[in-house]
Amino acid sequence: MTGSLPDGLDLTTIANAIKTAKGQYEAYCRDNKNHVAIWRSDFSSLWDYEQHLFDTYPEMLQSCGCFPNQSALLDVAVWKLSTNANFTLLLSNTDATVRCRSRDAFGALKDYESPDPALRILSDNPDGLNGIGPAAATALLTVYNPDRFTVMDKNVLSTLANYGVRDLPKKASVTDYERYLEICRRLVEVTHVTSLRQLDRCLWYLGSNIE
Repeated sequence: MTGSLPDGLDLTTIANAIKTAKGQYEAYCRDNKNHVAIWRSDFSSLWDYEQHLFDTYPEMLQSCGCFPNQSALLDVAVWKLSTNANFTLLLSNTDATVRCRSRDAFGALKDYESPDPALRILSDNPDGLNGIGPAAATALLTVYNPDRFTVMDKNVLSTLANYGVRDLPKKASVTDYERYLEICRRLVEVTHVTSLRQLDRCLWYLGSNIE
């Protein structure tokens, strides 16, 4: 079901900004590697790495119903990694834990309409995955099914706040993700981007340039 847009959102201005940002995200990612070098030095750019993720993982994860091992989890989590400390915590997850938690999370997506239970299973808590915060958890869901989910992080939230959205937090939050997802799905419709993935790229790039 498509949600409504916040009353304060400056739709005309954000639509124009998204249109302008469409090609800029790819150019930025082709010129940068950033934290991906921690894990995958065989990729020449962040753009190539992202293409690898979405060419490889959605079909594989939906087929097997889980991340098969720690290495696969790291492949995706490092895409949204912010500090070396997170990387160290990620390495503490065993293959068995990765399989169990991700299978439970993906199973919850079939049992519940809301993504909230799946995010809580994945997030860093006593029963979750070490090193996976709310932003990384939304990235795991996005790579599992990019047609249904999108990433919630500080850059995209900063963009929405900059264009008048006041009912979302400054950082990714499990409790606010469903509302965020509703806004993004509606923005895909009204700004005429091709997908949630393209919208995420535009919002992320715009947010990366907000001081």
